[in-house]
Amino acid sequence: LGRLDRVQWGVVPLVLLPIAVLAGHLEDLIAMTLLALAARGALRGDATASAIFVGLAIVTKQWALLAGPALLAMAPAGSRIRWCVMAGGIPVVSFGALLLADPDSTSRALFEGLVYPSVGHPALFVDPVEPLVGTPFRLAIVLVAGALGLLVARRPNPRSLLAAIG
Repeated sequence: LGRLDRVQWGVVPLVLLPIAVLAGHLEDLIAMTLLALAARGALRGDATASAIFVGLAIVTKQWALLAGPALLAMAPAGSRIRWCVMAGGIPVVSFGALLLADPDSTSRALFEGLVYPSVGHPALFVDPVEPLVGTPFRLAIVLVAGALGLLVARRPNPRSLLAAIG
């Protein structure tokens, strides 16, 4: 193993322990893996692979959408619309089918953002009394993700991409 490989494998327990073992959020681990594969595709110039992995990550966890602007910025200029259609099409088809089958419970699960801090390990920003992440907070996160995407677009290189999605 090279030096970089050892460093990468050294990071694995730092991610696995808190997310998978302590908090039991294996779906977050799957989404992070899919985003890592999307970043690898973007860095290799494979916009199709990048878009597919982002779409699958979004289906797994909605927060993966926040990596979209930075990964889109890494797509070649001529393929960005196709990238958006592919990355967005996977969740639209997946969630659209669920919304058609059961609109009430699916829309609550997708759009209300409830968390249950008494059951597990809550995020630091979650109030245990009122477990709802409000729209202003979500809007701020989306704006930050968009700003990071613009920064990556100005300097499309591996370092800026990994800083934006890392």
